Amino acid sequence: MLHELLAQSASLFCGRVAIVEGNRTLRYGELLDAVEAMSGHLLEWGLPVGETVALQVPNSIEFVVSLFAVGRLGATMLLLDPALKAGEADDYCRRAGAGALLLSPETPGGAEKGGLRACRVPPIEALGNAARYPATRSLAYGGHGPVLLLSSGTAGRPKAVVATAAQVGAYVRSCDAACAYTQEDKALAVLPFFHAFGLQHVLLPALARGATVVVASFSPRGTAALIERERITVLTGVPLMFRLLAETEFQGEPDFSCIRLAISGGSALSPAVARRFQDKYGVAIGQSYGTTEAGLVSFAPPGEQVERPGWVGRPYPGVTVEIRSPSGDLLGPGVEGEICVRSPASTSGYLGEPAEGTDTFRKDCVGTGDIGCSDEAGRLFLTGRVKPMLDVAGKKVSPTEVEACLRSHPSVADVLVVGTETPDGDERVKAFVVPASGVTALELQEFCATKLAEYKVPRQIAFVEDLSRGAMGKTRTTAPDEMER
Repeated sequence: MLHELLAQSASLFCGRVAIVEGNRTLRYGELLDAVEAMSGHLLEWGLPVGETVALQVPNSIEFVVSLFAVGRLGATMLLLDPALKAGEADDYCRRAGAGALLLSPETPGGAEKGGLRACRVPPIEALGNAARYPATRSLAYGGHGPVLLLSSGTAGRPKAVVATAAQVGAYVRSCDAACAYTQEDKALAVLPFFHAFGLQHVLLPALARGATVVVASFSPRGTAALIERERITVLTGVPLMFRLLAETEFQGEPDFSCIRLAISGGSALSPAVARRFQDKYGVAIGQSYGTTEAGLVSFAPPGEQVERPGWVGRPYPGVTVEIRSPSGDLLGPGVEGEICVRSPASTSGYLGEPAEGTDTFRKDCVGTGDIGCSDEAGRLFLTGRVKPMLDVAGKKVSPTEVEACLRSHPSVADVLVVGTETPDGDERVKAFVVPASGVTALELQEFCATKLAEYKVPRQIAFVEDLSRGAMGKTRTTAPDEMER
């Protein structure tokens, strides 16, 4: 599906600009040539056709070229966060059966990582013409395996979500209902491509319609300047990004009149932030809600904001949303329960686990793990989570995963991980630790930093005597008293 998507766009929009990254530009025809060359390079390196391959490359032209090249070789792709530590990446690769790991050109280290064959993908400028790689020309294209996306990790460490070619295609088609990209659009890509939202809501649908994808990292001032300079027409981000853009003071207000569509996703956007952003820039923000497992669920178009918190719009075309009780009963308007979804974009299951009978994948739907309700008009509202998740700078963190890491330290007897709010409204990871022997907060933070991505490491660690209360020994959900240490 991926290679077919690009080949079709290259035939229709050959001379139009496909990707911009800093001062580097690739037109659609050039992008297809680079993909063919990268495919040849990977074959010469020894990547077997149909191999499961992990891609741990930050947003860049090299990510895009490698993504389509791996698809060209009929491989199953495991997309990994570049922020993951080597041990985390190795663990996911082992569980997915990946035999090779593709890394950024700037990644230090040798050709082996934890027993994996690792390859630093070359900069596209070093690839040369596809004609240098005769093996690619003789390779018959036979489709591609599923894309493996890491879940948020609500119940522990993230799992590999299996998204087939048909499901990825359905997600991209659903996105058309919200974005309606055209070849005149310039889409700003600051969301990570290893995540479903950045990959399937920005990169793939934009390229499918001949739009230009402008790849950049986010910072309020840098992003504002880029929007003006490149005349960005579609701005997609998480609520934190829109809040920072709304709160940042500029010498002269940036001109965002070029933006025809702004979309927030990842979590519910507060009406106050949406209103402040619109007042400042004259741009209304739409909201897209979905999950890695369920696909796109609902969309709230710009200009249809509702003051009630948690408003995430109405279901996308072809998507059925039901609110269910813990026992599976359907609930009526205004009654809170778990949001459950049926959609052609819903994924098949977690790799290596039964597709049905789990908390997420049921016989007739996918459970999102989100609590919400609908009203008489069919509008959907998010009100909470079945299991707690932390939102750290727009990235989901599972308290269970951080707790498991801390419990593996020999000086930790028990631990509770919670989120704390900073003065500017962000969330940070805090751990309450029952020590088994002498240990300092700094030692535990350094231990976590060797095993977890930086954003998962607790910023605060407090020592407590006990985490349980009552005869049944149930774990606290409120902060216990801290010990002097």
